[in-house]
Amino acid sequence: MEKLRIIFNRECPCNSGKKYKKCCLGKLSEDQEEYFGYLQYFNKIKDKLIGWFWMELDSEEKDYYAKKFGAKNIGVIVKKDNPAEFFEWLFYQAKDKERKENILKFVIDSYAYLFEPKELLVLKERIKNNQSGIFEVLSSD
Repeated sequence: MEKLRIIFNRECPCNSGKKYKKCCLGKLSEDQEEYFGYLQYFNKIKDKLIGWFWMELDSEEKDYYAKKFGAKNIGVIVKKDNPAEFFEWLFYQAKDKERKENILKFVIDSYAYLFEPKELLVLKERIKNNQSGIFEVLSSD
């Protein structure tokens, strides 16, 4: 997979509040640029996946997955300070109740239009390698 670079017009990873191109462009090592580039893509992906969950599933389906996760309902998960563990489980371990396939695979196959081509590459690579961690890594930002 090609290396992901920091998007020049996005906020700088140093948290200065400036755009990357006006702040740390040229000051980071190649490894740092790649790492922060992945984090930028993961942040966008995370937001889109969570948005899909809230927009596409009805409350009964949300509660179904919350119960499968071990919570009373989705409201319990929402009240937690960091529901990252639930979303990690949902997208990387949970199975769609009708199709019995991985939910992330279902989202990629059925809602590919939500993602940019590079984001789809990242997601497909993560499924292929059975990697999770998008939500956990970003919850610690």
